[in-house]
Amino acid sequence: MAWLMYSAYIFCMASFLFLPVICYFIRFLDHKYMPWWLFTLILTIAGWLLINAAFRGYGLYGEMILDALPESAAVDSTRRTMSYGTDEIMALYFGWLYLPALALALLPVYALADYLRRLTQPTE
Repeated sequence: MAWLMYSAYIFCMASFLFLPVICYFIRFLDHKYMPWWLFTLILTIAGWLLINAAFRGYGLYGEMILDALPESAAVDSTRRTMSYGTDEIMALYFGWLYLPALALALLPVYALADYLRRLTQPTE
């Protein structure tokens, strides 16, 4: 069962990283299917959902791994004192902000591809 949680974590992180590429590809195919407002909305909502799902999946995976370990005082005391720190809270609530940054980093590639596509299209 732990492998399922780890697989969900990996799937969510991969989807999170490929979401801007997929959105740019849809926009590249036809601008009317993916206007900029929809592009931004998808990145914001889907990015937040994916990063939260990845965070929860990884947390469940860690709990399952700890439950599978043999009982010992060190593990039990560590489990009791574990709490969510600042890094985890920042990742949970603001991790989705990496998605717009990734989209902005990919924007020159999209702009160049779109420019070359427009050059090669016949004018009507």
